[in-house]
Amino acid sequence: MKKLTALAVLLGGCVLLSACGSGAVIPGNYKTPTDAELEEALSSIDGDAMFGDPAAEDYRIGLRADASFFFSLRSGEQEMSADLDMDYRLSGTGETDVAGAGSLSAHSTENGTVTAADYTFYNDNVYFYFDDTTDDASGKKVTLDEIGNFISSALGSLGDLGNMPYAGTALLAESSTDPLPAESTLAQMQEAGIDVGLDTGSGVKLRLKMNETFFANLAAQIGQTNGMEVEFPAQTLEVYFYVNEDGLFEQVSAVVNVSMEMSYMDNTVTMELNGDFLLARSEEEVVLPEEVESYPETDLQLPSGGGTIL
Repeated sequence: MKKLTALAVLLGGCVLLSACGSGAVIPGNYKTPTDAELEEALSSIDGDAMFGDPAAEDYRIGLRADASFFFSLRSGEQEMSADLDMDYRLSGTGETDVAGAGSLSAHSTENGTVTAADYTFYNDNVYFYFDDTTDDASGKKVTLDEIGNFISSALGSLGDLGNMPYAGTALLAESSTDPLPAESTLAQMQEAGIDVGLDTGSGVKLRLKMNETFFANLAAQIGQTNGMEVEFPAQTLEVYFYVNEDGLFEQVSAVVNVSMEMSYMDNTVTMELNGDFLLARSEEEVVLPEEVESYPETDLQLPSGGGTIL
């Protein structure tokens, strides 16, 4: 289980940090549901069966993650930006038969200076392999158990993070451990500025759109915390989720185009974030290159001070 958890965090983490080019918006006939309609739709989803039955003779799993991300920060004459593109494919027929492959390209610019890095990644049921293709460095590998232990240690080292300064966090935290009734969930999301759209014509399609209330609450929270005037000129943030008529997972994705201006006295800081991402079911079969077996094994360590992870 720890191996599968590590794979899930690696795949999902890459996706949540970035975004993909197309297909993130799931089309549908979305309507605002009643409490009863939302409850019926959510209760029809069996989380344990969304990815099929591992005990079935013809069981297989296939996932693809595609992502693209652009971020910029400007303050006076100082400016920095970064873009990131990622793709990953995962396929297998069980916990002992799984393979993944993907790539990551990252570029950043700070006051005219450009830095670039390119990586390729692979995994099987035991190891996660990675290459830094920028300088032809040799590949390395680390066990999935080691990654699981590293993630546990990293989360444990964070300690008590206190209250998160934005609207809707309490709802998400509470519902992740003790699902709320649909009536409570819908009311709280509306209060937090999240518009819920539902389409049950072919399975369950769910769309969450952050509206002006959401960004106004977020601006107020950030401004109160930092003593700044905060505005969001661009306010697009949408999340989609789709389970098909057979109860199988199809896709989770998001679209973001957000800009934020923070003003304090005569200083203004502008940040922009745009892109989209998706994690979707895939029929693609992944085959690992033979050379990864010869990669030397490495350990993961939490960074101390200015240290590196690897």
